[in-house]
Amino acid sequence: MTKHRCHSHYETLRVDRRASPERVRMAYRRLAQKFHPDKHAGKRAAATVMVLINQAYEVLSDPAQRAGYDDWLAAEETRPPADSLGPAAAVFIPDRFGWAGWLLWAIVSVAVLTVGFVLLKTMMPSHAPPIRPALAAQPAPAEVAQSLTPAQTVRPWTEPVRTALPPNEETDPVARLVREGTLQKPSRRYAGAP
Repeated sequence: MTKHRCHSHYETLRVDRRASPERVRMAYRRLAQKFHPDKHAGKRAAATVMVLINQAYEVLSDPAQRAGYDDWLAAEETRPPADSLGPAAAVFIPDRFGWAGWLLWAIVSVAVLTVGFVLLKTMMPSHAPPIRPALAAQPAPAEVAQSLTPAQTVRPWTEPVRTALPPNEETDPVARLVREGTLQKPSRRYAGAP
């Protein structure tokens, strides 16, 4: 049978229960320098750790609070473990398998479902062709051949004729650069006409 254990302020400051007030102060200063949020910018965990360190030092630095806290810890250690509390404690069941167990469970489930689907498809008869209603009178092949019209010939695709659009001063990039003063007006020789 294991003893009920809770995390204590002594463990937060990493000192012994019989540590002197000077030793508690030294441990607090060492941890405050190590985990100060300014040294760990952008990490929210550093601020949380620093809050825990401050709370532990606040309790352990005051002799009256420390005595009350020691009494509370002694009472917690003599209390029976949570396992012996009866059916009310069985509400929470810890995950014993972790993520690897859940991954294995998912893979096995998919494999069983796949095998079941394949077996179901192989055991079931294939779909029968739909039943067609009986036709009153089917035409003779000669009549069918006469009623068919010959297919039209398909002409091959030809590329459409390209027509040159008149120059548009509003969308022409060279004209825009000339308007903005970035480029001098080009001579006719280089205007794009051969």
